[in-house]
Amino acid sequence: MKKYLSYIYVILSAVCWGFIGFSNRMLTEVGVSLGNRVFIRNFGTLLILTIVFALFHRQVFRIKLKHLPIFLCSGLLSILTLSLVYFQCQTMCSLSVAAVLLYLAPSFVVIFSAVLWKTPLTKRKLIALVVSLLGCVMVSGIIGGDMTASWAGIGLGVLSGPTGIGAAKLMSDSDAGTTANHYDYTIAADNTELVAGLTNAEPTLDIATMASNAAVNLYNKTDGGVKIIALGTLGVLHILESGGGTSIHSVSDLAGKTIWSAGQGANPEYVLRYILEQNGLDPDKDVTILFAEASEITQKLMTGEAEVAMLPVPAATAAILQSEGQIRAALDVTEEWNGLNTGSQLIMTAVVARTEYLEEHPEAVAAFLAEYEASIDYVSHNVDEAAELVASFGITPSAAIAKSAIPQCHLTYIAGADMAPAISGYFSILYQADPTSVGGSLPDDAIYYVP
Repeated sequence: MKKYLSYIYVILSAVCWGFIGFSNRMLTEVGVSLGNRVFIRNFGTLLILTIVFALFHRQVFRIKLKHLPIFLCSGLLSILTLSLVYFQCQTMCSLSVAAVLLYLAPSFVVIFSAVLWKTPLTKRKLIALVVSLLGCVMVSGIIGGDMTASWAGIGLGVLSGPTGIGAAKLMSDSDAGTTANHYDYTIAADNTELVAGLTNAEPTLDIATMASNAAVNLYNKTDGGVKIIALGTLGVLHILESGGGTSIHSVSDLAGKTIWSAGQGANPEYVLRYILEQNGLDPDKDVTILFAEASEITQKLMTGEAEVAMLPVPAATAAILQSEGQIRAALDVTEEWNGLNTGSQLIMTAVVARTEYLEEHPEAVAAFLAEYEASIDYVSHNVDEAAELVASFGITPSAAIAKSAIPQCHLTYIAGADMAPAISGYFSILYQADPTSVGGSLPDDAIYYVP
């Protein structure tokens, strides 16, 4: 019976040991801090073992005083430090990579024993070291699997609002430890923060989602220091009509109107002026364009001070929901753009990566692109669940707003050789409106990352 019990104990020990990583990720996902996770593991185990030994094996408490320093060093310096380092490692890379490092412990013991205590390093031990290393690597899936290991987390910047909506599932999966790469993500309020993270002397970001004109600006100003690796989110601009009005059904109906708009000197202004011109209206004569922050415009619509406004999603969505039927979406600017047959799409979001990072980590970038595409697909087809994720990251003020906004964001994914034909025409239109909007010159094809 004792023989079989020993087998059972070994199996149970292996199961418990293997469960460390998954239990740590579950605790991380619900917001438990690193220190608390270490406390739960070590002191929880101490409590359980103390009870078990007190009931069945009291002799283990009979230790000599001279051995206490050894126990203290083993507990504090070995077990406690192991937990801290291992758990932190899991927040910086995938579970598989952390497992590879952890299960190399016996190999490190052999090496340190030979170096520090001159223990003979025999041929048999060398073979065991090699086999151990290969076994850990193969079990982890780094070799022969579909996983790309990221040994350090990828610095990912996500712009709040519609630009960041498509990345919600990717960030959630990263927190759960189910992504190939681990992402140290930052949700930024504006493009300036992302630009700084990409261009500082010691960059904190490797990849970022930003406004498409900001991306080409950055490319020109850094002499190719960044590249566009993907495009997402078509136009998110909408013409709104307040006061329960129903007079606007086409761009021509805007003649004589005062249009409040966000984004002076940026994409929204250039897009609005272009659409007006292409529909036979002079932006400086046939309409009056006034600019303000989105929140101010929303308030003007609610009070009736503004009759017509152009706002992006989710600000437009929030205004409609708050008005209880007094504000309606009269025109979808993306549809109006597509009706002009410009030969290019109204693409408002670009994903950029530092050129140096692209050259050094092509496999990690490939894994990111696959996960980003999957994230966009999930958000597009699972609106209710995605809305909760979007709101949980603060990308939109609430899940209700996210739920209404997602279908209006025109989420898309374009990469590789398809990028240039899709957006180059849009960059040309921006350049014609104001050369500074794209950094003073149109970008060459080197701006697009085509692996």
